[in-house]
Amino acid sequence: MIVREMRRLHALPSDAVRRGLPEAGIDDEELDLQRMLARMQEKMRDLEASGLQPGLDWLLEHAPESGNAVLCHGDLMQP
Repeated sequence: MIVREMRRLHALPSDAVRRGLPEAGIDDEELDLQRMLARMQEKMRDLEASGLQPGLDWLLEHAPESGNAVLCHGDLMQP
């Protein structure tokens, strides 16, 4: 069920959300994948969470250079 809902969320057009970001006080550039990964790196360093480094390294090595923007809910988990 969760996978189905995630697929539906990712399929929604993201244009309207992106247009509304400035009104919500969110800089569109903050959603850039490379910036997000850099913030993860800083947070890991601050929290001394070096055990997560291999996962971040994999993300950095496999990050797409570009692509279509999609909506993604960061904490959709099964109870």
